[in-house]
Amino acid sequence: MHYRFTTILLTTAIVAVSSHASLAQVGSSQAVALTHVTVIDGTGAAPRANVTILIQNGRIVDVRPAAAGVPHGTTITDLSGRYVIPGLIDAHVHLGTQPRPEGVMEAILRASFLGGVTSVRDMGGQYQIVRRLAELGRNDTIPMPRVSFAAVVAGPGMWLDGDRAPFFAGGTTPGESPTIRRLLDTSDVAPAVASARASGATGIKIYNAIDSTLLRAVASAARRSGLRVWSHLYVDPGRAGNVVEAGAEVVSHADMFVSEVVPQSARRGSVSEYRAARHSAYLDTTTVRSAPVQRLIAAMKARGTILDPTLFVMRPGADSMGRIDQRHAALFRSAAEFVRSAHRAGVDIDAGTDALGGSTPNIHVELQLLVDSVGMSPLQAIRAATQVGARALGMSDSLGTLTPGKKADLVILSADPTLDIANTITVLAVMKAGRIYERPRPMSPPPGARPPRVIPQP
Repeated sequence: MHYRFTTILLTTAIVAVSSHASLAQVGSSQAVALTHVTVIDGTGAAPRANVTILIQNGRIVDVRPAAAGVPHGTTITDLSGRYVIPGLIDAHVHLGTQPRPEGVMEAILRASFLGGVTSVRDMGGQYQIVRRLAELGRNDTIPMPRVSFAAVVAGPGMWLDGDRAPFFAGGTTPGESPTIRRLLDTSDVAPAVASARASGATGIKIYNAIDSTLLRAVASAARRSGLRVWSHLYVDPGRAGNVVEAGAEVVSHADMFVSEVVPQSARRGSVSEYRAARHSAYLDTTTVRSAPVQRLIAAMKARGTILDPTLFVMRPGADSMGRIDQRHAALFRSAAEFVRSAHRAGVDIDAGTDALGGSTPNIHVELQLLVDSVGMSPLQAIRAATQVGARALGMSDSLGTLTPGKKADLVILSADPTLDIANTITVLAVMKAGRIYERPRPMSPPPGARPPRVIPQP
């Protein structure tokens, strides 16, 4: 992958630059006005046409009607016919879960940035890899997404046992990494939380083999330490409701709602027994409407729990003959119905992929799934990937909306994403803290995405 990251230099064929200045002159410290643009601010409000965004020192100063003018000395750039949204937030990625040649993950992040992703939430990986990428992303002058990362706390299982455990440990004893800690009882909680905080993690991720007593202890200790509380929606051997009751602020993977109706005997039984019980529940068209699941949704709404569906990784694929795995298809249909029911109940939904992407970011597929399979409007889907994503990361004070005081992280599009969510793919340029970077060529739709109605010409 080869991408050109330069301060933006757009020709008049792409953006009509005013006589006052070229975007090539835009820097983070000077006062900049992006004028005559349609703003979709990430709050869910209707688009505002013919607007000026004032930016100085890397932050948004004002969003005002273009007719209001701009202060003297401001560098003015005309974006007539263009659309601006907040930088997209992929709220569920894994940057350090496998060995890669040096520079590959950084290149993927840079490509994702030019695809409109300005922040991500890493949900578990080797500390040394993730921490280095987070340090790069923190630099406002580097065209990479900002990285908030989780410290995993778990019982026996994937992160701590088996062939991959030494890799995840990163040279430490498995279970004693700063961000992947083994928990067996409440005596382990304080050291794990202290380690997570010292590592620079934003939150802890509760993963597996944590009973309800230990789960509550972890969540409580994390909150006292100022860490976010993130979790899988289902943490064995309990059920989804235990996670919500413990106060997890974000719960991941919509398909895990089914733990509310799977019998305890199956949850505590063999893997094959649990999978069979899950499949039976997914095939039952009444599962999402059942009283236990509706109580779960009501509890999420009451507590302000954010649902992180990760529908992207649940899409049923086809084999070489074009045949769809029907078990996988049933899982996806049921998960999408659960997200739809939660959304209608007022539960906030973020946009996380569980698979960032390669040369193009998968967030655009996730947004299309939220619209096409869940029934969200394009405005609601954009809010999921901006305002709600910022809340999931614990960064609502600085990211997520195009409002005064926020960092000037934004995406310039050539087509209206409120008319067709696929138009989020029409990225012309991306701004990070007032510095703006041009795409060297139009972005191709990522695998699984519908193409936009309007594709910008090179």
